[in-house]
Amino acid sequence: MNYVGSPDIIKNLSTRTNAWSSIYNGRAGDLIIVRATDNFKVAGVVVSIHNQAGGLIEEGDAIMQENEEMEWLYNVHQNNLYYSGSTITAVAIDLPGNSSTLKINVP
Repeated sequence: MNYVGSPDIIKNLSTRTNAWSSIYNGRAGDLIIVRATDNFKVAGVVVSIHNQAGGLIEEGDAIMQENEEMEWLYNVHQNNLYYSGSTITAVAIDLPGNSSTLKINVP
């Protein structure tokens, strides 16, 4: 077991909507997919969305998917009419409590 290493959030945050487009559209029902790995086990992934002014739109736990891709799925609950310039943050946490953070800015 590795108690000192942090999990990796691999590649980038991948966002897609129910229509399988490649961007976050600021709509309830959009899906945010986080690919996270650890040399032991990722215990959880928390996703937050902040508007362009830094205000929290929403935050919640992503759900681990039963696949080989190490994907965690977050279902967006709040509409964000002015989503351009928003920030999506994913924090992956392993069993010992180490964490890694990845942020993306929505164009």
